[in-house]
Amino acid sequence: MAVRYAIATLVLIPVAGGIRALRLPAARIAQLAGIGGAGQSLIAFLSLSALAFIPAATLVFLFYTFPAWVALRAAVLRSEPLTGARLVSLLLALGGVGTMVGWPGAESVHPVGAALALSAAVVYALFIPLIDRLRAGIGPAVATAWVCIGAAILFLVAGAVTGQLSFDLPLM
Repeated sequence: MAVRYAIATLVLIPVAGGIRALRLPAARIAQLAGIGGAGQSLIAFLSLSALAFIPAATLVFLFYTFPAWVALRAAVLRSEPLTGARLVSLLLALGGVGTMVGWPGAESVHPVGAALALSAAVVYALFIPLIDRLRAGIGPAVATAWVCIGAAILFLVAGAVTGQLSFDLPLM
């Protein structure tokens, strides 16, 4: 993952406007690379860990419950009301996921995999407003480049510490 985030950074640098565009105050870099990179790393770690227990298709269906978690977060924080139409939409989304993946307690879905996938969705739902605040006044490509740098560094350190650091990039 470190290599993949490093490659993403290299792709984002010209999109962001070059190295000069990445110059920010140290505090903003620390926020974007540190907090943003940690959040992105956690989402990737949870998602990829789920694949040890559930198929990728199941992971995708469960992960893409994140809009429902965003709506529930907004309702709890009272930043957006949970109107009747939103509630019906949430119930339909939950029903769709249940139909496609299986309902809680169904033997077809490993509970650890489901928990990891749903955790990734919840973390992402919390990450969206956080990263939006962290990147205030900064272009999306610049902010994303710093998040990728932070994630690459975190995965590099984690790989080195655990002895799992590899620079092999399997094509599939």
